[in-house]
Amino acid sequence: MKHCNGCNTTKPLTEFHKRADGPGLRSKCKTCSYDKNRKNLELREGPRKPKVVRTEAEKKEAAARSLKKYRSSVKGKAKNAAREAARRAAILQATPSWLTEQQKAHIAAYYELAALLTQAFGFQFDVDHIHPLKGKNFRGLHVPWNLQIMEHTANVAKNNKIQDE
Repeated sequence: MKHCNGCNTTKPLTEFHKRADGPGLRSKCKTCSYDKNRKNLELREGPRKPKVVRTEAEKKEAAARSLKKYRSSVKGKAKNAAREAARRAAILQATPSWLTEQQKAHIAAYYELAALLTQAFGFQFDVDHIHPLKGKNFRGLHVPWNLQIMEHTANVAKNNKIQDE
């Protein structure tokens, strides 16, 4: 049993939190600690607003709107393009396991730059694999030194070949 300094009652030890700064238990019981924290929160933020109850359909619709807004942003487009390229490369087993986090960030930067160029110039730029992942004679890897940024029509005209061919 332990005495609570908050409510001046004696309670079992299970009613007290452990001290964060060392061994032993806190001087106030869990109930008093909770009440004090709730009052401090109300003083900072004001009284709590009633929670708005939304249906599952409304939640899904709000999430879909938020995702659509994000994906239409430059950063969202870049991340989506990078994620799709990584997915395709994973299916083809073209992403080596030895890539570092810095190299993966470098790959993501290519896609972000392509999205920024698209926004700045008004026509589509793509991230192209110099040596295609599905090449005719051999397959390229999804690594930073195998990427380049090209205008979309030039990339489509390249048609999964090395540029010099």
